[in-house]
Amino acid sequence: MFIALSFGFQSVDNSLIEFTDEYGNEFNISSSESVFETLTVEFLKENLNGTYFVKNLAESECDYNIGIEIYKINRNNYRLRLMVIPETDNVREILKYQGFSNYKLKIKRKRKLIELESIEFMYGEI
Repeated sequence: MFIALSFGFQSVDNSLIEFTDEYGNEFNISSSESVFETLTVEFLKENLNGTYFVKNLAESECDYNIGIEIYKINRNNYRLRLMVIPETDNVREILKYQGFSNYKLKIKRKRKLIELESIEFMYGEI
């Protein structure tokens, strides 16, 4: 007798998007292909920049590397788990961004288009 069991495991094809925002910060964004079907490369490039994740970015004298993992919470909400790495030798600046931070990205759907509603800080990890 042969019994077939399904555990609901899905293969996860992670993809990587890389771009530089208008402030000179480098973004490396990874997620599954299904997330990038909704949050397209164009949407992320147009709507994400360092001002959401770095305080006083305009006054900063260094650029940042921002690594982001995107997870879908539900239809209109996504969790951004990110690490900000300053490109500097300033120890205070480096220590300020130790650990991961988690943000909630909310979108609005209008017909077949999506718009960024908000990006809010949720919690930090040590």
